[in-house]
Amino acid sequence: MKLLASIFLIVLFLFSCNKKEDISYAKIIDDLPSEKAVLDSKNVPDYLNEVVLKISKINGYENGVLAKGQIKSANFENFKELKSLASTKDLVLLTKNKNNVVALYAAIALLEAKYNDIDKVFLDFLKNRKSRVETQNGCVISKEIIAVPFYRNYFFSEKKEEKLLRKLDSLVLYNTSEEELLRYAFKNRLYPSHFKKQIEKLAFKSKNEDAILYLSNWHKGDYSLALQNEFKDLLKKDSLNYYLFETYIRELVRFNNISNNDFIKKTLKKDTVWKDNEIEMIWFLNRNNINIDND
Repeated sequence: MKLLASIFLIVLFLFSCNKKEDISYAKIIDDLPSEKAVLDSKNVPDYLNEVVLKISKINGYENGVLAKGQIKSANFENFKELKSLASTKDLVLLTKNKNNVVALYAAIALLEAKYNDIDKVFLDFLKNRKSRVETQNGCVISKEIIAVPFYRNYFFSEKKEEKLLRKLDSLVLYNTSEEELLRYAFKNRLYPSHFKKQIEKLAFKSKNEDAILYLSNWHKGDYSLALQNEFKDLLKKDSLNYYLFETYIRELVRFNNISNNDFIKKTLKKDTVWKDNEIEMIWFLNRNNINIDND
């Protein structure tokens, strides 16, 4: 019964994106089947007690992007208050707070203040903050480990610096299996050769798809046979959308291995998701001497 009520609340929230009324996101968060809010007042200075308590009670991360009809983002307003009040020293202490949302907002405040050891805070999140919190971005509600919104906040910042971003990416490669973080870490980036062993581990042992694509893009010759086998295994999945299906087919074709042609033809005949872009796909296949019309 509680689950049905929770589903109803989520649906109600999403539909309310089309209505002009104030939305109590905190009320929705409270009613979702999530872990109970942690109220940790240890090492919280008196002058921050009130704002830390407000953030903790809502217990959800809001980035300030409003849903349609939403007048305010309560916890984002609390974050702005925290940022304006807290010293750097106290923000560092708050990154150790047992409430994940408090720790996250404190870390983002430090990030915006260009705190020198922010990478150490991020590493601590990756290693020690495994439980998920509710996050809101407009009408989208998710449950994420706090390292994800922390990283995303910096990745999309107009003030991000490549040096720090590279440092965060390297920490991601060695300290998490979180798919979204790995996807960002591999996005438009070429790593030095000493990262290859770790990326190889992510690709062939952890079966991370972004690591597989990265090696195919940058080190195809070094892992040719292994990569072809990985793409074949990926194409056997039943749940691929058009974009992933086309990506894996194209990657496999680009190895120019005629022994893969029968597999490619059988896969294309079995799975018709590519038919949405049939003309372009057939042109690509014909250009690579694969003609599925002749079979």
